[in-house]
Amino acid sequence: MKKMIVAIVFLLVVLGATFFFFQRDVPSQTPGSDVSQQPIEFPIGDPQGSGEEPVPSDTNDDVTPTEEESALTIQGKGGEKFVVPNFFQSGVAKEDVMNKGTYYLGNTLPANITPGFKMPSYTVTYYPSTHYFNVVLYTKPLRQARNDAETFLRKTLNMQLSDLCSLDYSVSVPAFVDKEYTSRDLRFSACPSATPLPY
Repeated sequence: MKKMIVAIVFLLVVLGATFFFFQRDVPSQTPGSDVSQQPIEFPIGDPQGSGEEPVPSDTNDDVTPTEEESALTIQGKGGEKFVVPNFFQSGVAKEDVMNKGTYYLGNTLPANITPGFKMPSYTVTYYPSTHYFNVVLYTKPLRQARNDAETFLRKTLNMQLSDLCSLDYSVSVPAFVDKEYTSRDLRFSACPSATPLPY
């Protein structure tokens, strides 16, 4: 019986010490404070822990949009450089409020889409850090929506339709618009890898 009492007391002491040890490392909260509102800190640097500093990519030559210059240099998928009119200067580009550092060209979407909102036929999102264009088609007929996006980009970038094929881009359709084409990169209509759209 004495051994059992000693074992229980010993177990309670160990549990109490463990509780005290871990409790002192937990930050105290004031009543009404919300832990989800506290900032989360992430480690900075190499995720593999090699200790080496990241090497900047050479595709990021002109990553910061500037309104002072009349032209921009955009790098194509194969490394080609295209000098295009500065769409930041013309007011065509609007920063995406939900994704800082990316820009809508022309049509935009609100942060919260409400019932009754009329979707544009397409959006073009530009990522300056990679010179990537993401074209999303939102209305049917899809062929017309893609044509509208191509016409807009040709005018905005002052490029021929065939030259658009050299850009780093994708053309996609969300599932709520058309399930048949949702997981494909449709490409621009004049490009060799374009998906023909019957409607």
